[in-house]
Amino acid sequence: MTRLATLIFILLISFSCSSNTEMLESLNTDLLINCWTHSMEEDPDNETQVFRQCDSMVFPASRFRMFMDLKADGTCDYLELSPVDAHQTVKGTWLFDDSQLQLSILNEKGGTVFESKIGTLAADRIDFRKE
Repeated sequence: MTRLATLIFILLISFSCSSNTEMLESLNTDLLINCWTHSMEEDPDNETQVFRQCDSMVFPASRFRMFMDLKADGTCDYLELSPVDAHQTVKGTWLFDDSQLQLSILNEKGGTVFESKIGTLAADRIDFRKE
């Protein structure tokens, strides 16, 4: 009985580890280096945000539409939401934690302005998952 329980435990651990490893191996993080715009019309629910390449389509008019331009050197430009609707593009940095599959955008003072886990990453789309 203990052998069976041990075998089941080992199988469960290996399956959970392999699914994270497979997802990480299948996630081509080079695709992050691009300009991304929030395509809020495609958000399937309140837990997922869909971003498309900035020049991939004409986005409908919106009061605020987040975009981030991630560069290979770890710097980025992003649209800052202003309380008086005077939105502006500002410079920052970005980090990717591959153990958590989490992208973070930091302002020039190091404060987090965007942080979310990646659900899927493709050449033309990123799905971020709130957690």
